[in-house]
Amino acid sequence: PSIVTVYDAGEDGGIAWIAMEYVQGRMLSEYSVSDRLLPPAEWPLPLQASLCAMLQALASRAAGAAAATASAQV
Repeated sequence: PSIVTVYDAGEDGGIAWIAMEYVQGRMLSEYSVSDRLLPPAEWPLPLQASLCAMLQALASRAAGAAAATASAQV
């Protein structure tokens, strides 16, 4: 659900960076009014639903990774 592939991440000179897959679509800044980002409650429902699905998928992956790490330590 709308999660990009992360190719690499690191830090250089105290600046964190991440290299990830490019996904064509609308920029979050397009959801702004007068150069002010709209509060999440005012974002279109499809965008809110996508963000919720992404967060749920990330939480599931994190829980799975934690369980795998815990079982590997036993």
